Amino acid sequence: DQTPSTTEQGMEGKKNLGDQYRFLGISIQVPDETLLLKAEVRLICQCCGRVYHKQFSPPEKPNACDQCGATLTQREDDSPENVKKRLKDYRKSVEPILAFYRKEGTLTEVNGDCPLETTFEEIKQLFKQYVCIE
Repeated sequence: DQTPSTTEQGMEGKKNLGDQYRFLGISIQVPDETLLLKAEVRLICQCCGRVYHKQFSPPEKPNACDQCGATLTQREDDSPENVKKRLKDYRKSVEPILAFYRKEGTLTEVNGDCPLETTFEEIKQLFKQYVCIE
């Protein structure tokens, strides 16, 4: 894991890379409403751990795991209150790091509120600007 947890780690990492490397910071932006909805529609099997989405990949039988037949539940940390708290804690810890890379001019924010393929393609294009990849 090369993700800095503090602004100091970000500065140290940039210093360690030196001038021979280009740094690219990517922040995938997703609105809170989307993250809350994703958590709200997620179901998990307590026995085998398989994850379902109520709309896009529901189980064949309501509230029953296709793999082992156990009852599906919503994770406790997927409640709206817990998701909001996690988002607040995340922003508190990561915003200084993002601000540092914004100031340095090395942060690109990517829209993550679109199909996965679209986000992936945008990130792939960013990498093509920095390195030669096919």
